[in-house]
Amino acid sequence: MKETKNLKLRYEAVKTIKFVGGAMLGALSIVLIPFTQFIPNLPWGMKMFDPTSFPWIIAFFLFGTEAAIISAMVGTIGIMFLGQTGFIGATMKFSATVPMFLVPALILKALPKVEYSSKNLRKPYIWFSLAFFGALARFIVCFFLNLYWAVPLWMGLTTNEVLEMFGGYFNFFLMVIGWNAWQSFWDAVLPWFIVYSTKLDENYSYW
Repeated sequence: MKETKNLKLRYEAVKTIKFVGGAMLGALSIVLIPFTQFIPNLPWGMKMFDPTSFPWIIAFFLFGTEAAIISAMVGTIGIMFLGQTGFIGATMKFSATVPMFLVPALILKALPKVEYSSKNLRKPYIWFSLAFFGALARFIVCFFLNLYWAVPLWMGLTTNEVLEMFGGYFNFFLMVIGWNAWQSFWDAVLPWFIVYSTKLDENYSYW
């Protein structure tokens, strides 16, 4: 009975640490928002490079999927009120970044004979393979959200007018892939480098 109680207490403690860790990294992403004003905008208002998502990925490496979602939610609220693109930009940032850790988490969990653990993501061939599939999911999500919601709403145009402006579905798709591939690369590389090259995972990883 005592051992069961101790296990329960440890589980609750780890759960609290994950929640607090995710929230703190979400707050860190908010701190980064003012610095994004120095980064050039794309024609439809998005940044050419956006580091606010890096703490969300770091939260995934250290504390797991739930903490990463908490971090992303906290950061999204910050972008909504402090970012230049408001609700639209915040929603798009959340929608674009979540696949970068959610898809890898789902695949890792489904892989046979591979432990569902952050330590496996230390191996570059595992993480970057998983991140590739996360980026593919990101492309699809961002294509539809940009075409049918974000860009028309931001620019005050219909979807057909957006397509005419960008030269049709194919050109618009290439544009979405181009920017998101660029951002996906940095989302995959820099947080991974920060966590695993400094061995933060050895001291602070909880999954």
